[in-house]
Amino acid sequence: MFGKWFNKKEVEVEAPSLPSPYNLRLKAAVDIDPIPFSMISDKIHFVLPAVTQIVEAQGKVDLGGGAYLSRYYTSDDAFIQINTTGGFDEQHVDDIKLFVFEDTITPANQTEWETWTGKDSKIGDATFMFNDVEYVRVWMAQSEGSVVPVEFEEEVTNLIENESPYAVVHLAMLYERLIPEIERYEYLLISAEHTHDDANIVFSLGVDLDPQAFVVT
Repeated sequence: MFGKWFNKKEVEVEAPSLPSPYNLRLKAAVDIDPIPFSMISDKIHFVLPAVTQIVEAQGKVDLGGGAYLSRYYTSDDAFIQINTTGGFDEQHVDDIKLFVFEDTITPANQTEWETWTGKDSKIGDATFMFNDVEYVRVWMAQSEGSVVPVEFEEEVTNLIENESPYAVVHLAMLYERLIPEIERYEYLLISAEHTHDDANIVFSLGVDLDPQAFVVT
């Protein structure tokens, strides 16, 4: 998965101001098919969002080499994350995930922030315990011991009138666990993220999302 994000062959891509694979965009309604998720609802550690979601904000990350990460933040504390390479049509999509925000820690001061982002940070450990469940590192999985979290900058646009897009800097790591009895994974995304006036440690849980499992209008 890490390679899908960052080890891309160089491709010339001129990104639109707001990429819209599958017609995902601000104000779009996203209807998620509940049937595929009903079969795993008792095996995952988060509650799936409502069937119909409205996209209230959109994030864009230039990963280099023609690769982009697009995020569509919805009205139910969730987001759809799409990785693309070489363009933004369906044939350029490498990966789709649905995440739900599970927990947020707001450090009280710089010292607390550095406990999450400094050299002894648990973000980047080979395994991570979250709500008494163990997840295994996905990015740089072959590296032994702890690794440095992946840093990237996201440009976020929302529906607030007259508000300009703003930057969010992430220090992030992706983890996973195999869901028992089925060949699917549950993901834990941890991000120490900050803007010009805010800093939080955000924990999100998610699963892979089949493009046939949602409709955008």
